[in-house]
Amino acid sequence: MKKIYRAFLGIVIALAMMLTMMPMTADTAYATDSHTVTIRAYDISTQETVSGAVTWLFRYKDSNNQWQSAFSPQAVFSVEEGREYSLSGNLKEGSGYTFKGWKEGNPKAEAFIGSASSMIERKMGTSDITYYAILESASTKAITTVDIGNIWTQLDLVHVVPFTTEVHPEKDSDGIDFNDKMEIYDESWTSDHVINKRDGSGIPKIGKTYSYSIVLKAKAGWKFTDSFTFIYGGSKMTVYKKEIRDNGTYLELKGFIDPVTVKADNPLKISVKTATVKYSKLKKKSQTLSVTNVIKFKKDAKDKKTYTLSSAKKGKKSFKKFFKINKKTGKVTVKKGLKKGTYKVKVKVSAAGNAKYKPSGVKAVTFTVKVK
Repeated sequence: MKKIYRAFLGIVIALAMMLTMMPMTADTAYATDSHTVTIRAYDISTQETVSGAVTWLFRYKDSNNQWQSAFSPQAVFSVEEGREYSLSGNLKEGSGYTFKGWKEGNPKAEAFIGSASSMIERKMGTSDITYYAILESASTKAITTVDIGNIWTQLDLVHVVPFTTEVHPEKDSDGIDFNDKMEIYDESWTSDHVINKRDGSGIPKIGKTYSYSIVLKAKAGWKFTDSFTFIYGGSKMTVYKKEIRDNGTYLELKGFIDPVTVKADNPLKISVKTATVKYSKLKKKSQTLSVTNVIKFKKDAKDKKTYTLSSAKKGKKSFKKFFKINKKTGKVTVKKGLKKGTYKVKVKVSAAGNAKYKPSGVKAVTFTVKVK
């Protein structure tokens, strides 16, 4: 019995020693995997992280669902999965910066996290995360002139759209190169799908109308504002749409060039026929021939066509006054009084094009009419 008691006592003592070695906190029962929240200050003017300009306030909820606060110069905090936390930063007096908002994961991303407020609130997920407090130097200058040109508008159905637009390669009125103030970030042609430069461009679709837009990005030390002069191709533009994003880092422009409808070359191809008119009928009244009696459309875009009579000859002699062609239908009228013989009739045909095809241009063909 004493041996059993001693063994039991030994187990109790061992357990007690283990418990005294464990840190007993109010949060221990809640603890799961922990991850780090890292905060950085980022100057959009220089596009570099900065230190010493901000004091961080980190708040989190403990196991009793109560907010706990920690003022700290450090920029890395450990947070358990599922815990709510918030971040805010106070700019130090005389820092020379203004606070623009927060970004998550990448300080160069276009979008801010929500509105440009000084605080963000989140719940810890399953991985480490980094936030950037975006700052702007008080020395950042406004871009007053945007000057671009050389936009390729000859879209077709065969070639990948080339994006050739350039920022004006010379100096602005202040003596500073335009290219030292801004760069082209992206260009797009948009219809029911988007063809853009950053995704590697693409080939347009037949019959679709595309609208052009360009996104410019301000370089370090510069920003876009609502007040600027826009020049395209050497001319000042007054009709256009603009959108400024990311506190002046990006400027999107659209509506300053006409939309482009992409059409294929007209497939119109024609061959001619020989038509016969009976002289016995022609002596009594004029005779008509439908367009399909004299012309065969080998390929046709099914668009509106225009017909014009050029000449009608027997040998070298003109008999044009005995022939008439309907401008819209192509119906040929052979007039009463024409004598027997073989006549060469020359007409011009053009197709107007439609939503998918361009105008054909004029095609001249000569068909034969025999009166016998």
